[in-house]
Amino acid sequence: GTSPVTPGGTILLHNVEFLSGLVLFQLVNPGTPIIYGTGASQLDMQTGRYGGSADGHAMRLALCDLARFYNLPVNLWGLSSASERLDALYGHEATTYALLAHLAGVDEIYSMGLLGNAQILSLDKMVLDNHLARQIATMVRPVVMDDEHLQAGLIERVGIGGHFLGQRETRTFTRREYVPSWPPADQVLLESIHEEALDILHNHQPPSLPPGAEEQIKAIVAEADRVLA
Repeated sequence: GTSPVTPGGTILLHNVEFLSGLVLFQLVNPGTPIIYGTGASQLDMQTGRYGGSADGHAMRLALCDLARFYNLPVNLWGLSSASERLDALYGHEATTYALLAHLAGVDEIYSMGLLGNAQILSLDKMVLDNHLARQIATMVRPVVMDDEHLQAGLIERVGIGGHFLGQRETRTFTRREYVPSWPPADQVLLESIHEEALDILHNHQPPSLPPGAEEQIKAIVAEADRVLA
């Protein structure tokens, strides 16, 4: 549905509608887990398109604050774009929205792989979004400052004028860190992303469930069937 044209009015109506739904869920099934959704946005009056505006994302960030006020997990629209292709507009919007979502500390970011105001699903964009999200998560994570990471002993051992490239600690930590893979100089980035998407489709082997997980899933489904019967 629609909402007041002002961001404040949209935030108010969104929150009231969410709370009314929350009450209904708890009356029907007390203790039902709830995620605070932040789907508010602005409508382009010329085209009717939904999304792709800075004001819309500002409203969603404000709704994240309300979710924290209620001590509820929250999801946020990030990595999305009004563009219908993987171009500069996509790069600008997806990076900006995903970075703000990470800085807001949301519990879930959705819209990976979506273009054209969520009207197009692109497998190539899904792969590119994954790289982008991992880089942003690395950027905003806290810097670890414990004894292992400060490496004061290593600094003392290498000494003035020495170099650290050949040290065991360098090899160990290099393998731990996320290092994005970039295409060769003679290959366009989007071509490389497309090849990666095809490789995942054809060759990826999902990890098996841990021992006992299948039984737990069956027990959860059986309990749900019992409650809903």
